[in-house]
Amino acid sequence: MSTTDLFSWLPDWTNGVGMKYRHNTVVDTCETGNEQARMPLYEKMKRTMTCRHFSPEYLTNIENFLRKMHANFFQVPLFSESIIPVGVFGSSLKNVTSVQSKGLLSNFNLNNLCQNVMMIDLQNYNRAELHTLVSVDNNTQFTIGGAFVLDFSLGNTVYYPVMLAYTNSFSDTLVTTHLEDTDLVFEEYF
Repeated sequence: MSTTDLFSWLPDWTNGVGMKYRHNTVVDTCETGNEQARMPLYEKMKRTMTCRHFSPEYLTNIENFLRKMHANFFQVPLFSESIIPVGVFGSSLKNVTSVQSKGLLSNFNLNNLCQNVMMIDLQNYNRAELHTLVSVDNNTQFTIGGAFVLDFSLGNTVYYPVMLAYTNSFSDTLVTTHLEDTDLVFEEYF
């Protein structure tokens, strides 16, 4: 995975973000049609995320990224679990591996299913960086690893747990003659 494999554009929050967890199973039946056994189809639950992007200035970038990655998987932030770091506003987050935040134990994906965390610059969505999640120490701190390339500052940065995904659905809705909404469905890849 490289930095070009990150989907870093934030959704239109007014429409919400949908997250579904699927526990697909295979049912084995006997000759009479009664269920004999039920086995999981996947080792873990499969996640599907739906969101809408209303971003006239980023629409071309989003569409180009999805066309480029149409037959491959990429890293998608789990928008439902944003992590806002706390500390002195404006201070640099470069090489800060122990991140302070609040309410981390309520983030299900961060604590159970996540291996990576994405940092996104709120001033420029194209500035994003992927780091491994080393540990969630308690309800107020998590540790990340990996080399830092960009310099982020507190107050302009948000962290998201990420999942490997592919685009399952992509559609545009014309809002006005100049503005479009883009509806996306991301399905977890494993």
